[in-house]
Amino acid sequence: MGTFNMVVICLASQTILMFAWLAMKTPGAVIVFCILFGMISGAPISLQGPLITSTAKDPRLAGTLMGQAMSE
Repeated sequence: MGTFNMVVICLASQTILMFAWLAMKTPGAVIVFCILFGMISGAPISLQGPLITSTAKDPRLAGTLMGQAMSE
């Protein structure tokens, strides 16, 4: 599927879950939300490195790009 496509899918899923959170009224719904959000929230964080380094034309610049992306 690709790194960028997985990040986009997971961020879209997180957005949907955050809007669904507003309608949750029971403890069971909140538990299901926590389980789903916990499974989905790790992907954008863990795929951040491969996503940034895949844009480097020269592998020696991968560290520089990671530093620039994480400095904000």
